[in-house]
Order: sequence, then structure tokens, then C-alpha cells
Amino acid sequence: ITYNLNIRQFTIDVIENTNDPEFLRHFYIALICMTLLDPTCGSGAFLFAALNILEELYEACLQRMRNFVEDEDRLNHSEKSNFHNRYKYFRDILAETQNEQHPNQQYFIYKTIILRNLYGVDIMNEAVEIAKLRLFLKLVATVEADYRKHNLGLEPLPDIDFNIRAGNTLVGFA
Repeated sequence: ITYNLNIRQFTIDVIENTNDPEFLRHFYIALICMTLLDPTCGSGAFLFAALNILEELYEACLQRMRNFVEDEDRLNHSEKSNFHNRYKYFRDILAETQNEQHPNQQYFIYKTIILRNLYGVDIMNEAVEIAKLRLFLKLVATVEADYRKHNLGLEPLPDIDFNIRAGNTLVGFA
């Protein structure tokens, strides 16, 4: 704090400049396992801010994974045999982002964050519904409507009733 370090930018710079695929793999695993709880989420302002920060981290990880895979693909056939399946985990994650179920990578990132990272509780039912709606709108805003596809090319919205719910955090959930 004394040196006014921008920890978000520092983390993104570390991800973008790492030459260690194991570091990146472990960082991504830690990222998808991280959970953020807002015990008084209200209409979701904190959750929305966390979504925006996490989105940049996911984006940086996926881009660096793509760079590792592309570098491996540039190797000629004789060199490639030494590194066969070296980046299999990265290839699996990148294939998942391009699954036809997800309209684009941005949608995949937001959906992953909403389902895996964000949790909230509030005593007001209306506030909880507003928080869910804000997250859904952020998710849907990434999709361009395709009138040739069923449901305009949008997959059904994820069920986040477990992630964001009404309750009293001082008393507990019954």
C-alpha cells in the first residue's frame, strides 16, 4: 500500500509473462476453486465488482494457455514427440471454452465465475433477485442473437439459486 502497488495489474502481468506452464496450471486451478462470499449481498454490487476483476484474471490465463499451445504447435514433428501431451490440460480447457454450448469465450468466463466463484446471501428476497438478475444480464450481454438458432443461440441460464440466496447470515440457513 505504501508503494501504491496495483495488485490486480501485477497479477495479470505475472500471468502474461510467465514461462512456467505448471505455475499457470496451478494458478488457474486455484482461480476456479476460489470462492467469494458476500454475506450481505443486497443487489450484488460487491459480487458484480468481483466478477469484473475475476474476468480479467480468467482472460489472462486463457490467453497465456493459448500462447503455450500455439508455441507447441509451431514445433516441428521431431521436436513435438518430446512434448507430446505436455499441454493437454490447457488444450482441454481451451476446447471447453470453444464448446458449441457456449456462444463465445466471454460467455464461458462469466458463466464459470458466476457458477464457481460467487456466492451471496441477503435477508431481503427482492435484493437477492436483483443480484441474480444483474449477473444474468451481464452474462446475456455477451451473446449476439442468432435468429437461425433455437432460443436465439443462447443456452438456458444457469441455476444460481444455490449461489445467491435469501437468508439471515447471523442466524444461519434453515
